[in-house]
Amino acid sequence: MSFKNKIFAKFPSKYISYKVKDKSKASEIIKGYKAIRKNKLFDDKFYLEKYPKVASSGMDPLLHYIFFGYSEGKKPNDTFDGVFYQNHYCDVDINPLIHYALYGINENRRIEVENKDLSEFYIPDKKSILFVLHEKIGTVGGTGFLNMDIID
Repeated sequence: MSFKNKIFAKFPSKYISYKVKDKSKASEIIKGYKAIRKNKLFDDKFYLEKYPKVASSGMDPLLHYIFFGYSEGKKPNDTFDGVFYQNHYCDVDINPLIHYALYGINENRRIEVENKDLSEFYIPDKKSILFVLHEKIGTVGGTGFLNMDIID
């Protein structure tokens, strides 16, 4: 681990201020970092096991996610889907986990695609068509959305 990574791992706000020159944007990211840690929204162990190159870099894994991981389609824990969150809510113009930590958590926003049991739509002796649309999002993570509808 480089000396710079050691310092930044101990003082994440210094790294954020170093990377982001716009003071108001840096302040929002620092607040988001603290809210993520306070609400335990980031799973360091999960992230480092799933993305071993991050572990070998010695970088604070949450800082990695904030600045690089989310744009690469990486997941901060086993439930939060940043690609879904950012594409589902049109007002998300910052890192999706930061947005969720600062705003979305209080608004009870969904953090992953909802799986539905379609058996409730079955009507005996009636023909139905299940319309399925899969929209691929252009990310390294390959996350996509699946829309389903019953057409009678």
